[in-house]
Amino acid sequence: MKVLIADDNPEIASVIELFLENSKVTFYRAMNSEDALNQASSNLFDLIITDYDFPPRGGLELISKYRNAIGNTPLYVLTGVSISEEDLLSAGATKVFFKPNAIKRISDEIKTTIKKAS
Repeated sequence: MKVLIADDNPEIASVIELFLENSKVTFYRAMNSEDALNQASSNLFDLIITDYDFPPRGGLELISKYRNAIGNTPLYVLTGVSISEEDLLSAGATKVFFKPNAIKRISDEIKTTIKKAS
């Protein structure tokens, strides 16, 4: 499983990787939204995890751009911003995780996906 973690906070990616260190996941990282969109457009990922508020571009526009670039690839959105989950799902997110308790939930979700694929 190939997973892109797109977040300007490197600790987020490190913690997700730590939770999943014994799984069959190869992680890729993007530290800004432009790099994330470029990687998403040019690689075939099984899952993309992105921050919602992600410079230089963020918000619903970013989610929509991801969706256009990745087709049906699952897109998990992390956010600490007060926004409607419905708005994020309508913009193209597959699942929404609200910080600070998002990391454990995302890790559990990925483990479930890996088990289903095995």
